[in-house]
Amino acid sequence: MVPSMAAFFLHKLLVASERRKEDKRLKDYRQVEAVAKAILSDPAVVEDVKRIADGLQKKWVKELVASASKADGDLDTTLAVLRRAGIIGGV
Repeated sequence: MVPSMAAFFLHKLLVASERRKEDKRLKDYRQVEAVAKAILSDPAVVEDVKRIADGLQKKWVKELVASASKADGDLDTTLAVLRRAGIIGGV
């Protein structure tokens, strides 16, 4: 089975904040942001993000939001995906 773009996005967002090495953490966040741009262009993938996140433990969803919020880089597109998927508030 080929992992979906939505699953990759959520996985990278989760693991990025756990990285000890800054270069790997920044690389993960860059990948998250690049994939987020593709996700925003396809409403079906945004729905996949929502569906997958709905199946996660609440603790993991909180960690996703925390990771996106505390990222060293600018994750505006990532935050937009999380908003459109209904994971965080806002439009």
